[in-house]
Amino acid sequence: NSSDITITGLTLTGGVTDYSGYHLIGNPYPCSLLWDNTWAKTNLDATACIWDHTNGHYWYHNGITGNGPFANGIIPAEQAFYIKANADGGSITIPQAKRLHSTQTFYKKEEPVTLSLKLSGDDGYDESVIMFTQGSTVGFDHPFDCQKLWGNDAATEIFSWIDGTVPASINVLPDETNCPAIPIGIKVGNTGSYSIDVTGMGTFHDDIAIFLEDKLTGAMQNLRTNPGYTFNSSPQTPSDPNRFLVHFSPTGIGVMSGPSIRIFAIEKNVYVNISEKTQGTISIYNLLGEKIAEKDIAGNTKNIIPLDVTEGIYIVNIFANEFRKTGKVIIR
Repeated sequence: NSSDITITGLTLTGGVTDYSGYHLIGNPYPCSLLWDNTWAKTNLDATACIWDHTNGHYWYHNGITGNGPFANGIIPAEQAFYIKANADGGSITIPQAKRLHSTQTFYKKEEPVTLSLKLSGDDGYDESVIMFTQGSTVGFDHPFDCQKLWGNDAATEIFSWIDGTVPASINVLPDETNCPAIPIGIKVGNTGSYSIDVTGMGTFHDDIAIFLEDKLTGAMQNLRTNPGYTFNSSPQTPSDPNRFLVHFSPTGIGVMSGPSIRIFAIEKNVYVNISEKTQGTISIYNLLGEKIAEKDIAGNTKNIIPLDVTEGIYIVNIFANEFRKTGKVIIR
């Protein structure tokens, strides 16, 4: 083949519901291809997925960024890959202009604002990417987001949630300076020690602090100062699909724009009064970073959190959809 190759008649309907719309196509050239966002597509998501037999799961690229060995977007010769139709009548043109030789020199492109979370353990690993770009939304965007496809039962896998319902390998959002907490889930095949290593902090502005919260243990880790987090898990851990949260804040755990908030304590009760109804979570930590209490705001303007703690200083974090705020209280 030495010209463009067009494939038509790609459908959304049929097959197992969770995988409807996926089509396996092949690289038709005797050389590599570069998957990017210039390929002509109709009724197709932006993503290509490649199966990794060694790790037992898929790698992804959305035309802008990718993960694992597929991060550079190169599809090797004779390599098959999945694409996904989002409506019947899908088509794709494989451009001969995107053929590559292994000695091809690449021009450096501006690096997107991207956070990569690598889960390692049990002789396997997986990556999940959170990216920020204009034109995306917090919901599932067909031009950007990549739905997670599950691998083998024993595979080590990590993913984020879109709208709390769609597991994603690449989750693209519009603005890192005003971003809700991103839920992160994992799936492991065996009991043991696992680690999450985070890269890409250098693509964010220095004023953006990034935290990983382990909701099972209560730990809150500053990824700027410590990008690796080690923990134990098993296939029977019920919280794992919703175990972690990634928080972004332009002033560490400080103030973002939002309603007027009063945080204070009377004896062993912490009061959080918010001038407007909102949705979110109030979390309280001791000075060691251990979570000791949590409460859903759930539209309440007046929130009371009773504590069973010793005297001392405690940190109150408010993570809402529209803002974040941190305060200190003294328990006497």
